[in-house]
Amino acid sequence: NATTLRLTFSETVDATRFRADQITLQSTSNGSALGSVSYTLTSATTTVSGNTSVLVVPLARVDADAIKALTGLATSASNTFVSLTPSAVSDMSRLAVAEVAPDSATGTVDASFTGDVTQPRATSFNLDMDGAPLLTVEFSESVNMTAVDASQLTIVGSGGVTYRLTGGAVETTNGSTVRLRLSAFDANQIKKLTAVATSPADTRLALGTSAVKDTAGNAVVAAPVSQPLAQRTYRRDSTAPALVDFRLTMSDDVPPLQLVLSFSETVNVSTFDVTQLTLQLYDNDTDLATTSHQLTNATYSAENTDVLVLNISAADLAAIQALYPLASTPGQTFLSISAAAVQDIVSLALTAVPADAAKAILSHTADLTRPSLRSFSLDLTAQTLLLNFTEA
Repeated sequence: NATTLRLTFSETVDATRFRADQITLQSTSNGSALGSVSYTLTSATTTVSGNTSVLVVPLARVDADAIKALTGLATSASNTFVSLTPSAVSDMSRLAVAEVAPDSATGTVDASFTGDVTQPRATSFNLDMDGAPLLTVEFSESVNMTAVDASQLTIVGSGGVTYRLTGGAVETTNGSTVRLRLSAFDANQIKKLTAVATSPADTRLALGTSAVKDTAGNAVVAAPVSQPLAQRTYRRDSTAPALVDFRLTMSDDVPPLQLVLSFSETVNVSTFDVTQLTLQLYDNDTDLATTSHQLTNATYSAENTDVLVLNISAADLAAIQALYPLASTPGQTFLSISAAAVQDIVSLALTAVPADAAKAILSHTADLTRPSLRSFSLDLTAQTLLLNFTEA
C-alpha cells in the first residue's frame, strides 16, 4: 500500500539535497482558490532515488495518512497539483530548482496518476472499559469516519461468547485511528456477559467489510469471528458503580411496593444486599429510629443489570406505613445506601450514599398515604353507619 510521488525535472538533480517539506500537494492549480485543499509534506518523507531527473519519493506513513484523510485531494488527476519552493532540490551544480508557485501549481496527467485501490486493514485495537468504555482501532491507512458502522464490530470473548455492538459515537476525524465511544446500552450489555471484555484473554475484535471504508471508498478487509484481532492493550474497569436515581411504584395502588434502583453501570446482582438500603423522611436524617426504615427483605430478578427492580416485602411495607408520613410523597422520600449493598461485575463496591446526604426520589407513583375518616353519619332507624374516608 505504498504511496509514492514521482517528480520529473528538466535535468538531473542532487537527490541528497532533496527536501520534502518544501513540496505542497494541492487540489487546484491555484492554491488560494475557494475550496482548494492542500497539504505540505513533512521531513519524514525522503527520496530513495539516486541523482536523476526523475525522483521517486515514497511518502512517509504520516504524510500518506494525512493526504488520504483530506477528501478532495489527490483522489484523481483532476485534483492533484504540486507546488514547491526553490529549497526543494538543486541540480548537480547546486543551482536551486525554479519555484512552482502555489497560484500556478503543476498538475499531473491521467497516465501518471494511480488512485488508491488497496483495502484498509485493522492492525490493532485497544479497549478501555473504565468509565464510558472507549474502543480504539488502528488501521493500515486513513479511513473515512463518516463511513464507520459500529454494528459491524463484534467483541469476541471466551467460550464462544460474543457481543455485536449496536452503535456508539465516533470521536475522531478522518485518519488511521478510529476512537469509538460505546453507547451506555452496549457498555451495560457487555458487562452482563461475564465472559466478554473482562480481561485481555476474553477481549478480541471481529469486524465485517462494511465496518468502515477508506477515503477512496475501499471497504476494510474483514476480520471474522473465527479469526478475530487480538487487542494491543486492555484497561480494566476501575470506576466504582453509583446509584443514579430511584423510584417508588405500586401497580393499581396495591402491593407489592416496588423500589426501582438505577445504577451507573451493570451490577452483579448476586452480591446485592437489600438490608443496606434505608428509606428516610429527610435528606439529612439525624433521628433514623423514628424517621426511617432499613429494608429487611425483597424479591428481584437474578439477572445482572443496571436497573434493579425490588419487590418490597409485606413486612417492610407495613413498617414503612407505620412510620407515616415516611415515603408518602416525593418530598418525604429519600434513600441512603451503604457501599456493601452491591458490587459491579469486576467486584468494585458501590459508592455509598450516606444518611446525612440521602438521595431524593426521581419518581413517586405509589400510594402510601393512609386513609383518614372525613365524616360519618348514623341512622338508628335504619340501623346503618355511613363512614366517609379521604380515599377509596
